[in-house]
Amino acid sequence: MKRIVLLCTLLITFNSSSAQPLTLQTSNKYLELLKTEELFSSTIDVIFSPMVDGILKNLSDDLAATGLSETEITALTEVMQLVLPDIVNAALNKLDAVMPFERIQAEVYHPTLRESFTEEELSELIQLFSTPIGRKYINESVTIMQKSAELTQEKLVPALEAIFNEEFKSREEAVQKSMQKAIENVNK
Repeated sequence: MKRIVLLCTLLITFNSSSAQPLTLQTSNKYLELLKTEELFSSTIDVIFSPMVDGILKNLSDDLAATGLSETEITALTEVMQLVLPDIVNAALNKLDAVMPFERIQAEVYHPTLRESFTEEELSELIQLFSTPIGRKYINESVTIMQKSAELTQEKLVPALEAIFNEEFKSREEAVQKSMQKAIENVNK
């Protein structure tokens, strides 16, 4: 009987002194303080901007090879400049539907943080980042994170290009009609 009481006492002592696992609530508070969603959005923007520029450049190059006049090429490029923002927004909306930031928090950031920090440790970091030096660190880390966005671009570009191409293909006929109309208007 004494052994059972001793064993139970040891188990209770061990369990009460062990670190509490990180909760999603604390993890989300930490990510909010670090402005993670804002940084994630700017990363996505960094990824899409070169894609759009590349599409417009490729279009100009492709059109130049067709024998169209400079005026026709300009008109078609202008149509694409008008159409691309809608395609980009639709692709971003689809990306957000497939992988909203809340899901990224729960499935990517939280498990990663949980591997490195206990509830108590992350709570201490939250206290630190609520101080003036902590807030300064957060503000300076934006620049650091933006530079890191270039590396993130390498990881996300293939998926984003597939979504973008799917969206573009779904509107291809309408875009071609607009381009044809632009050529007709130029030739009038």
